[in-house]
This record gives sequence, C-alpha cells and structure tokens, in this order.
Amino acid sequence: DPEIEKREMKLRQIILSASSAFVGKTIIESRIRADYNCMIVGIEEGHEHLSQVNPSRRLEQGDILWVVGEEADLNRLLKD
Repeated sequence: DPEIEKREMKLRQIILSASSAFVGKTIIESRIRADYNCMIVGIEEGHEHLSQVNPSRRLEQGDILWVVGEEADLNRLLKD
C-alpha cells in the first residue's frame, strides 16, 4: 500500500465484559484481525500481567486486550 505511511495507527485497550462476543473464543475465532483490520499485540489477564499473544488462547471475561488499528477500525471493534 503506497499510502501506508500516511495511515495513523492507534493503540487501545479493550476490557472484555461477560457480555462480550469475544469471550470464550480463541484469538483466531474472534476474527479481530480479519473482520476489523486490527491486531491484538498483548493481553493482560485479569489485571495481573501482560502475556504474549497466542492465537489459540481462549479469551476470558476480565482480559484486557491491547489492540492496534486505524481509528475507524478500532471504533467499529469497540461497538461490537
């Protein structure tokens, strides 16, 4: 993409609530990258510690996802 340098990426944290559509899914199954063009760069497990991203890890209530993406994509992700 020749315009990639003009695109601004943001880092956001998302705290998964019990009602989150992502709870119980693996990172791959969540389709955050495929459907929202965002990438999970870290996970805090219940406010304890930052973990490396393992695509087969199941997301749980209370997990804090650190996600990178463009503003519009992050806003769509936060709505779901």
